[in-house]
Amino acid sequence: MKQPAGNGLKASLTILILLAGLVSCRHQSAERSYHPESALSEAQVPSATERRIAMDLFNQASALHMQQRYEKAILKYLSALKYDPSAAIHHAIAQCYIKLDILDDAYDHIQKGLAHNADFLPLYEILGEYYLYSVQIDNAIETFQLLADKQPESLTTRLTLARIYELRDLDKAIAIYEDVLGERESDMEDDNYALMAKLAELYAETGEDDKQLAMLEAMYDAAPAAATLPYTLMKLFLDRKDFVRAEALLAKVSHTVAAEDVQYYFVQFAALVLEEIDSNAVMNDFARRYVARTDSFLTGYWLPQFYGVLLADKIDDREAVSRHIHNTLTHGDTLAEVPIRVSLFHFQRENFPAMIRLLERYEPRFDDNAEFPFYRGLAHFRQKEYRTAIEAMDQALQRDSSFVDAWAQLGIIHNELRNFPASDSAYEQALTLDPENPLINNNYAYSLSERGVDMRRAKIMTERALASDPENASYLDTMGWIYFQLGNYEKARTYIRQSLEQDDQSATVYEHLGDVYEKLGEHSRAAEAWEKALLLEPDRPSTRERLGRDKRAGD
Repeated sequence: MKQPAGNGLKASLTILILLAGLVSCRHQSAERSYHPESALSEAQVPSATERRIAMDLFNQASALHMQQRYEKAILKYLSALKYDPSAAIHHAIAQCYIKLDILDDAYDHIQKGLAHNADFLPLYEILGEYYLYSVQIDNAIETFQLLADKQPESLTTRLTLARIYELRDLDKAIAIYEDVLGERESDMEDDNYALMAKLAELYAETGEDDKQLAMLEAMYDAAPAAATLPYTLMKLFLDRKDFVRAEALLAKVSHTVAAEDVQYYFVQFAALVLEEIDSNAVMNDFARRYVARTDSFLTGYWLPQFYGVLLADKIDDREAVSRHIHNTLTHGDTLAEVPIRVSLFHFQRENFPAMIRLLERYEPRFDDNAEFPFYRGLAHFRQKEYRTAIEAMDQALQRDSSFVDAWAQLGIIHNELRNFPASDSAYEQALTLDPENPLINNNYAYSLSERGVDMRRAKIMTERALASDPENASYLDTMGWIYFQLGNYEKARTYIRQSLEQDDQSATVYEHLGDVYEKLGEHSRAAEAWEKALLLEPDRPSTRERLGRDKRAGD
């Protein structure tokens, strides 16, 4: 790729003088050729002998300058000045002093050169560079603005001015870049591409999102093979939830980006559609088109196929779900993650038999992986097959004795069986491995509180859980139930009501609230809370027993 016009200010200034020799004092254009003879022909014309001596010394100095031997170059330039005090020689000396970071001496020679010839424009360039080195930004802007006014055809000067304006006034920098690009918009070479990239960057900084997107799209149209542009565009489209343009980009990258890479664009798109689909019916159309497209495209890549499973499920296309599950498993069966993900899809749909069958089918391929028996155990637990669930959790722990989730789940299962010693032992082991885990602390504390055992420790564990997630409905309910067991019904009511403010879909929490109201003597409110519990879980025997007891007491 060519270097964009105006890049490398110091390099351009050095090359300008050293390649062209001494620049003409009757400067016609900063970008045209100059002849050393005319540069030496200023107000005070040297003799022919002086001209030859000055030229010889200047050429020697220029060679040293090019070799970055700046101190020796300065000595030769100073010798040349004795024979011809031209602005061009002062310019060259100032360049060397700037390279040596001797700014005061550089400034002195700039001033001497301008005093000799105020129209010698390269001196203004080096003066602007001096101001930049000295961090005199406003003076640098003023100097390069003067240059730009004197030579509006010089792209180098205008782009240098724009880069300086980036430090002071982004709008002015943008205006210059836009003007330059507008003058060259028919020429889509690398330099123009760099200008477009710079404008896109500045639009982002100034919050002009629409202009940034339009510029990036123009860049992509100009160079569809650019590696990072589609990724940037997709991210911006999805950040703005502009699904129409994101979907159009998918169609483009399908033809310009390798399938191995394009799959990730599809996954990004599908993930956001999945996130939005429950709250936005329009997403169904995007989901439907994604599923249809991945039926015949990217069939060899499991991750976009798996998102096809999830989206097909959302639009209730059972046949597409089956096809995409088949493709997902066919092309991802060497990775344990793949059958596990599909099994969790079955778990979310409460299709526990399908989950168990899938895990049993693939587990022999990954016989050292503890997640397979763990997830099998979860499925058996949800089917209330507690003994089988315990066996599966034991298998998981045989494969990985530090599997915290397996210990925690084992605690839950033994608690369901009222085997509290085994439950407590499993919870203790889980907390030994992960003492700050909020979920384990909460679950163990709730188990203790239900039994009215070690309430002080239960309270401490629940406080630990709430410290990590103060608005968690389950943790708030646990704290409320602890206070209930301690006989502090006012605090119990506060925490349980806070729990329902976060999530009002739990029959257990409404049942707890009813129990609190009953203790507070507010029987009508207790009955109302229990009735809400039954609405959520009509076959809940503990709630029916409470309502029956309350009715008998009322009679």
